[in-house]
Amino acid sequence: MKFDKVVFNHTCENKSDRFVIVGNCSEFISDHSTIEEAQSALSDIHVGESKWAKVQILEPGESASLSGLERTIYPKVKYDESMFDLGK
Repeated sequence: MKFDKVVFNHTCENKSDRFVIVGNCSEFISDHSTIEEAQSALSDIHVGESKWAKVQILEPGESASLSGLERTIYPKVKYDESMFDLGK
């Protein structure tokens, strides 16, 4: 069975004079004065337990992009209540 997909592409540009941490190139997480502060904050983020597939530090003036994040669209299934009758 083939399912439809939605593909997301995100681009982020840091136009500030601070080091920023972004998730999936679409969400601002935090900003820091130095790269060391940003690296320390980044080490506290557990990407596997977060909602982001990619978390990164952007230096002032730096850009990044993330493409190919996919979400599958599953068909809606209508159920008949009799399908869940455990007495049958």
